[in-house]
Amino acid sequence: MLTYQDLLAVGEDEKARMDFIWRAINEHEGSKAYQMAADAELYFKGENPTINRYEKIIYDMQGRAHMDMYTANHKIASSFFGFYVRQEVSYLLGNGVTFQNEATKDKLGKKFDLEMVKAGKYALIAGVSFGFWNLDHVDVFKLREFVPLYDEENGAVRDEKVVSTNGQGHGALASVLKDLGADVLICGGIGGGAQAALEEAGIRLYAGVSGSCDEAVKQLLDGNLAYVQAATCDHHGGHHHEGHACGDHGCEGEVG
Repeated sequence: MLTYQDLLAVGEDEKARMDFIWRAINEHEGSKAYQMAADAELYFKGENPTINRYEKIIYDMQGRAHMDMYTANHKIASSFFGFYVRQEVSYLLGNGVTFQNEATKDKLGKKFDLEMVKAGKYALIAGVSFGFWNLDHVDVFKLREFVPLYDEENGAVRDEKVVSTNGQGHGALASVLKDLGADVLICGGIGGGAQAALEEAGIRLYAGVSGSCDEAVKQLLDGNLAYVQAATCDHHGGHHHEGHACGDHGCEGEVG
């Protein structure tokens, strides 16, 4: 099984990453878990794929083979599994999800309860489902709709995204990160104005960090990230030349 570490090892080459994605998809579709999920979905619909794969063949007097459409085995099917899944989901999630703080639910999107019902149904059918936060709502995927890349160290499903500020420099960071729902920024040097904007947006700043972004994120999660709260770009204490932007001189940082 390909992992998140395998993706990191591919590097930033676009063609290599696309080849990796296709390999991951093909490997996932050929996995035992994927095949079991496909069968489980048929059972949920009232079919019996196990029996159907072992249909009896009868031969006529001329030796020609025919599928036996009349034996009892061909007709064995049941809606019990589908009934069980629907009943279980209804029992657990029929009244929606509740939180101690009612405001929490408002932040999770208008269809959050419906997405949780889908997540529960998919998980009961295939053994697992995947839910991801997408800016202002949760998206839920079946096992057959999503290729997970697990972290070899802790088993978590990992994801990474490269986001551009379209050349707007540090001044756009607070707005971009807020739109993405980020609550932490790991970077190198950063100007005072950008720091103030991040603080106002409620985004915690870890500045003065150098090296690999992935390693910095790991250190942050482990509680070992070394940073300088007041790290600034070299030119911010003096002046800006005409046409200068913060990203032009290497003080741009990594977003975590």
